[in-house]
Amino acid sequence: MGLFTQDLHSLQSLVDEHATLRGRFITSTNLRVDGTIEGDIEAADLPQGPQSSVVVGATGRVLGDIRAYRVLVAGQVDGHIYATEKVILEKGSRIRGDITYESLEVQQPITHQGMLISRVKGVEAVNL
Repeated sequence: MGLFTQDLHSLQSLVDEHATLRGRFITSTNLRVDGTIEGDIEAADLPQGPQSSVVVGATGRVLGDIRAYRVLVAGQVDGHIYATEKVILEKGSRIRGDITYESLEVQQPITHQGMLISRVKGVEAVNL
């Protein structure tokens, strides 16, 4: 999986492919999910630090909403994605939920059921 910014090379939190976490996950660091999270993810920004990113790897599953500065999905998300800056949907990713973003990159083919909501010029919605 290609990483989309240099800060993702220094992921501090990892849910490996053999792990399942149930409940709300709150972090102020970058997070990579190769296992399963059943609950919402909030990657909060530190006041004087870099913005946090969430990567859902090819074997990763998130059953809940994701809130972060940047979000990259190669696996599966059943929930809404709220990215302050950028969302990347890699080839083979599967998303069931709305995606709110400032910048969006899609590497076809993907599966997406939901709305795309651009934050660039107010709120614009495109129903797929």
